[in-house]
Amino acid sequence: MVGLSGKFLGSTLGDALRSAPVTLPDGSRDADLPIEPERSTSGSPLMSPATPRTSWPSRSGPVTTAALADEASEPGWENIPSWAVVATQARNIPARAQIFMAQHAHAHITRVRASHAVSVPAPPTSPR
Repeated sequence: MVGLSGKFLGSTLGDALRSAPVTLPDGSRDADLPIEPERSTSGSPLMSPATPRTSWPSRSGPVTTAALADEASEPGWENIPSWAVVATQARNIPARAQIFMAQHAHAHITRVRASHAVSVPAPPTSPR
């Protein structure tokens, strides 16, 4: 994904990643690739532009280099219809990269004028 995003002009994803060693549940070692708020010029792809960077949530697990490099043994899109919402205002993963991936998967594409955060539901409020 990172390599693909870098092939399209305007991507800020590579500059926003920090590599950190991580031990996986099976004991193997890899590199976690979190998006660092202070290195990101466009904000997290998972948060609304109105959300302060200091309140970005931690993730449930690592996004590793292996996970981004692995290929599916049998792509689901070959047998299952797929859809894609392309956020045309996204900068970490530019719209052209999103469209390229969606077309490769023969997805039904809907373009929306929004950041990548459009795909994330509003977080629940927490009681004080």
